Amino acid sequence: MKSFFISSTFKDMQAERDMLHQAVFPDLRHRLKQYGEDIQELDLRWGVDTTLLSEEESGRRVIESCIDSIDRCRPYMIVFMGERYGWIPDSNLLQIANDDRLNQWCKHSMSITQLEILYGALTEENMSRCIFCFRDEDFSYKVPEELRHIYQSESSIHGEKLAKLKEKIRNTSGARIIEYSPVWDEQTSTVGGLNQLKEHLTEAVWEIMKKDVAGKENLCQEERILAQAEATAERYN
Repeated sequence: MKSFFISSTFKDMQAERDMLHQAVFPDLRHRLKQYGEDIQELDLRWGVDTTLLSEEESGRRVIESCIDSIDRCRPYMIVFMGERYGWIPDSNLLQIANDDRLNQWCKHSMSITQLEILYGALTEENMSRCIFCFRDEDFSYKVPEELRHIYQSESSIHGEKLAKLKEKIRNTSGARIIEYSPVWDEQTSTVGGLNQLKEHLTEAVWEIMKKDVAGKENLCQEERILAQAEATAERYN
């Protein structure tokens, strides 16, 4: 079983995440059957249950859940980036989380999205299996004015931080970057024109998967059926 952690800000990337669930990963699962393998996406957009927690405990739970999920999927990650930088927790929240995995970032003010990228993607051992999808930075101007706040940068400070993060990714050796320019679908009132992104992203993930399952295509029918059963059981456990 191969699991990809999906990283992005949430409200502005619903269409892209839906595309993964509805088209990209079903296609990849079909292709991997011949290898007796399975693949899944780990999507935290529906959030972490913090109903009964204090604000401090809630923030800590969110951070810990993100880091734990990245570790479960390592080294696989797909990152969507548009114009939004994301939620920046209080400066002391990373220290409150009391997680040794976060020590090197505890003194920095950054969004959870950037933390996910630095922790899970921008490392030498992970870079070859992470894919970054950069949306057209002027896309929000295609959106009706009353909805632009969902897609535009939160503030000038957020915009500066996002620009530096994108520059860091572009300057990182081996970074896999897909740039795409969607349209606004007036009929559905959502992001449209994602077919080209779907095709490029599917092939990019497939290129990674083919290397990691090489040799398994020679399994006999009984071995393949057993491997498929094990992969399916793993996905639902």
